[in-house]
Parts: sequence; structure tokens; C-alpha cells
Amino acid sequence: MSKASRVTTGKVRLIFTALAQARENKNGKMKYSCRMAIPKEDEKTLDALRAAIAAAYEDGIEKLKGKAKVAPPLDKLDDPIHDGDIERPDDPACENCWYLNASTDYIPDFYVKDDEGQYIEIDPDNFYSGCYARVCVNFYAYNVTGGRGIACGLNSLLFMGDGEKLGGHANPNEDFG
Repeated sequence: MSKASRVTTGKVRLIFTALAQARENKNGKMKYSCRMAIPKEDEKTLDALRAAIAAAYEDGIEKLKGKAKVAPPLDKLDDPIHDGDIERPDDPACENCWYLNASTDYIPDFYVKDDEGQYIEIDPDNFYSGCYARVCVNFYAYNVTGGRGIACGLNSLLFMGDGEKLGGHANPNEDFG
């Protein structure tokens, strides 16, 4: 992995988090993961993500070739960045946002910045669906049975603020008055 394929986002909203405890993915592997909603006006983050994807493509060109001996062009691979307005029109958390799914086999690092500007490790339970964070990710090429492309790895998260919890959690004030 080159440094060019690694990027830290601006402020994003976390959705569908499995950060305190790994969750089984569709392939039966246990993964720590989250989806990030990136505001469309955050062009700086989008540009950095696109550059990191291009770097991962160049770094992984041999892997992408596989038995075919020819790598598909980057624009023919599945894009790890998705348009929330098109692909998730009924999800208000993705409205006017790009979204990106990231995962890892190992528990990521979790931080908050204290009043003196120092980074302090915190409990992953502070990161929930709906909170805001900056996220460090890395992109890498994959070539497995059934597909080739660029995937997004999850490295570390910096807590930026609370947000309305997503996912249908009960609110005792609403339930019990």
C-alpha cells in the first residue's frame, strides 16, 4: 500500500456501523465496518478519495490483470464511491451525499481530540450510526473469484460530534414518557 492510496476524510456522518464488535459480512467473514456519508459540497474529500483510488489502481495493476494478463480500465471497475441521491433515494442519511463503505479484519483505532489538541484513544462504543467523524481509509486492488476492483480498508476514526442516532433505536422518553 502506498501512502498515495491512503486518505483522511473531512467531517462525515457514520451509517451502518459495526465498530465496537465485528459483524459477519455476505462472505461469512467477521469485519469491522461502517458506511460514511460525505456531503457533496466537500469537494476536497471527494478529490482526495478519487486520487487515492487512482493510486490503488496503479499499485494493484498486476493483481487486477490476473489470468487475463490485462487489467480492466479503472472506469470499468465498480466505483467504491456511490451517489446517495441515486443509489439510496429513500435514505435521508444519504441525501445530498456521496457514500463509501469501509471495512477491516482488525479493530480500528478510535480517537477524540482533547481541549489541548491532543489525540486520546476512546472506546469504540462512542462511534455509532449517526455520529460525525473523520475517517482514515486506504484503497487497494482485489482480484477474487467473481470480481476485480478497488476496495476500501478502514484504519482509524476521529470523533467529531454527536448526531441523531440512526437505525431505529428506541427512545425511552418517547416510549415511556
